[in-house]
Amino acid sequence: MIELARRVVLLACILAGVWLSYLADLSPQYALRVPRQPEAQEPHGPDSLIAMASEGKAGERLRVSGPAWRAFLEKAAAVSRGEDQDPAWLRRVQPFEWTWSLPREVFFRQTETPLDALAGKTITDWTELGMTEGDGPVLEIEEKHADDGAFSLGSGLAAYAPPPAMVFIWRGPARVVWAAGVLFYVLAGFTLPRRDGLAYARWRIVLGDCASVLLAGFFFWLPLAIVGGSMQALTRYGVFPAALWPLSGLGCLGAYFTAQSAALRLRIGAEAISLGGLGKTLDIPYSGIARAAWADLRQPGWLTNLTWLAAASSKGRARLTGAGMALVASSPQSRGLALDLAGGRTAYVWLSDAQGSEAIAGARDLEKALVAARVPFEPTPRELRRLFPPRLEAEGRHVRVWPAWAIGLGIFFGPALLALLVAR
Repeated sequence: MIELARRVVLLACILAGVWLSYLADLSPQYALRVPRQPEAQEPHGPDSLIAMASEGKAGERLRVSGPAWRAFLEKAAAVSRGEDQDPAWLRRVQPFEWTWSLPREVFFRQTETPLDALAGKTITDWTELGMTEGDGPVLEIEEKHADDGAFSLGSGLAAYAPPPAMVFIWRGPARVVWAAGVLFYVLAGFTLPRRDGLAYARWRIVLGDCASVLLAGFFFWLPLAIVGGSMQALTRYGVFPAALWPLSGLGCLGAYFTAQSAALRLRIGAEAISLGGLGKTLDIPYSGIARAAWADLRQPGWLTNLTWLAAASSKGRARLTGAGMALVASSPQSRGLALDLAGGRTAYVWLSDAQGSEAIAGARDLEKALVAARVPFEPTPRELRRLFPPRLEAEGRHVRVWPAWAIGLGIFFGPALLALLVAR
């Protein structure tokens, strides 16, 4: 079970890190900037609405005192004017304002010191903020409120919202979660028992794990990246998770089969063979094998047809790429032995990849042992169309298929149901 635990923890950490990376903190923030120079305007009469608005603005002031406030305002003013390029403070400025000649807006959460002292104060549009003594810098402060409406398809978080570093505050912890998952995957590998039988090459297992992580992680990330926020992808645009997360579920399912392959142990004895994996070890005496046959694993027909349809619907290089993928999907994925056992069961042992090279070193000894034990071989190879290789021990024609259907329906309809539950 260590092999399965390694992949469960790895995938859980990868997906959790992706979710945290796009989890937005939409609590109100303060934006500070040095006052902008008023533009030259035509003179207005005393009854002008513009003149009245200017007169009303002059009375909006906040006064603070103390050395902490003075140091804070001086630093904020220098960053707003572009004189201070402190990276720890530039993350509080929208990236497109870094090259501005106009005053930059510097964002702070309302719970940060010393701005938390302004709790309960009435702050209107660009209220004046300065020292009580009157000899310190004077800045303008405004409350900024971003909500789910600040996210749009393709562009993500709007420019008027706080900077991404101030909204996506969990991206630092997300990297820690990713590192923890990879570290567990690597370190747990050193606790595996000794490989005392024929097994798949470790580099093949690692490649399978990489493919599963890429498939699961990419399609889990894609709807979040399209919308720009984790919760917003579920609550506002649930169609994207409902359409793409099932493909991520296939990546998770692929990790289970990779764990099966990693745990496989094939032992060839004089009287029987032994197949060990995630479940209990299967001991098969040669006398209990009714027949054997070579088996070629291919992708399901519906997947091959969809790939060809995608290729036909594309243009230019995309059509050539799609045709190449369709050819790969149409060709055998791997070759192995199907062992028909007493009672109608069949055990599959996959020995080579699509190119015919051995996936298990020394696995050809199994064929020699079966021939020496006079196990009859079918003259024609069998063709299996499955998305993933069958289990080491599979039932025959009368197997109960409802668990597989339940898992499949959960993968394909689970994201849609989740989106409906959290949608507002």
